[in-house]
Amino acid sequence: MSRSICDFAELTKFFDQYNVSFCSVTQDINTSTSSGRMMLNILMTFAQYEREIIGERIRDKFAASKRKGMWMGGAVPLGYRVQDRKLVVVDEEAESVRHIYRRYLDLQSPKRIAIELNAKGLKTKTGRPWNKGNLHHILRNCVYIGKVSHKGETFDGEQPAIVDLDTWETVQHFMNATPTNTDLTRKSDYVSALKGLLTCGHCGGMMTMAATTRKNGKRYSYYKCSRDSRRAVSSCPVKQVAATTLEDVVFEQISAVFRTPAMAARLAGLNGTDAGGMADALGKPFWAAATSVEKRRLVELLVERIQLHEDRMDMELKAEGIMALKEQIDHENRND
Repeated sequence: MSRSICDFAELTKFFDQYNVSFCSVTQDINTSTSSGRMMLNILMTFAQYEREIIGERIRDKFAASKRKGMWMGGAVPLGYRVQDRKLVVVDEEAESVRHIYRRYLDLQSPKRIAIELNAKGLKTKTGRPWNKGNLHHILRNCVYIGKVSHKGETFDGEQPAIVDLDTWETVQHFMNATPTNTDLTRKSDYVSALKGLLTCGHCGGMMTMAATTRKNGKRYSYYKCSRDSRRAVSSCPVKQVAATTLEDVVFEQISAVFRTPAMAARLAGLNGTDAGGMADALGKPFWAAATSVEKRRLVELLVERIQLHEDRMDMELKAEGIMALKEQIDHENRND
């Protein structure tokens, strides 16, 4: 039936729901009797044990083979092919790998290397265009210095090296030292007000916040199209937008929505809610005084989604969020 006790328990529970018994033709098992159910449970316990032992043996054999430097399958790296279960060098591809390492020492920019390779019409091992991700994988892969890795450890591999050790170590040094743009939430306590709500109107991808530090030491944060940032050559007309500029526009639009005749008429039906009063409550002084966490909570409460185009911004509000905000403002006014 199954070597997993959990799967077996679910299956027997399903049988019991429909008053079904399990009888084995080749073994003395019959779940309609207490002795038959006991025998089946004993057999299932041993089957689970055997399953775990097999898994441990496979993992141990895999680890032992890795320690011996053997190729254990998977995606074949650029520069090699598999022959008799071993990696052998493909000269033309190996030269491409060496070229990538040399260009990184010159440029120290995987994105610029990707642009060069794509301009020459060169493809990856699987025939795809180059981007930062697959170049980063090649530049970090110790297989090119004749090593294999397993669970954070490296061992001498059976395959010939393509890149000399000095070049590889220099590349690793530069990659570890090069600062990269990262999500603001990893670098500071700043909370993105539009996280998870903002999408690119060109391709539909999420727009995420990133930050970079300029030469004057000032930190600059912006929203960028996550799909476009993975491409070697940018093709998104939206590109990136300064975070403070975009967030201020969103805050102003939220306030302005409550001043429209349509919203005023809609809110009038909610126990006579004053749209103008809510607009005043969400004016510039409010947003200026609010913390990034408070801004995030309020935007998340009111906004369903925001789509950013090259020439406009579309924003959809939550009806239930408006009612919740109205109740919160009324509560604060009563306390005052």
